[in-house]
Amino acid sequence: VSVANQPHNHGFATTGCETRTAKVEVHRTGNYEILSGFKDLRLCKTTQSGYEGYLHDQYTLLPDTRERLLASSITCTWRYYSTANSFDEQYEAIKESIIEAFFGHPKTGKYSPSVQKTLYEMGEAVID
Repeated sequence: VSVANQPHNHGFATTGCETRTAKVEVHRTGNYEILSGFKDLRLCKTTQSGYEGYLHDQYTLLPDTRERLLASSITCTWRYYSTANSFDEQYEAIKESIIEAFFGHPKTGKYSPSVQKTLYEMGEAVID
């Protein structure tokens, strides 16, 4: 996988597997609703991911770790409040923001203590 047009040191993606999605509703009033997104974007990073800092109780079985593989199939949906100049450009920009937040810098990566933290940072990257 490439991040910032550079091959990532420990990140991988299944290329071309994601499916773009769209839903457009036009109401009789002339108002419209546009949803766009993708599903099945498959990403994997082989380091820089942990499983730590969560609530421990009597049902906790797994120990904390600062090193594990993280792989996910990502589905993402966003809403347009006006028509975009280029839906393709918006799609690529959002997808790139998610990929950059998941993997971090191409040479060093970015540590995340949990998949929940990574998910939060991906959403934050899109909003910014």
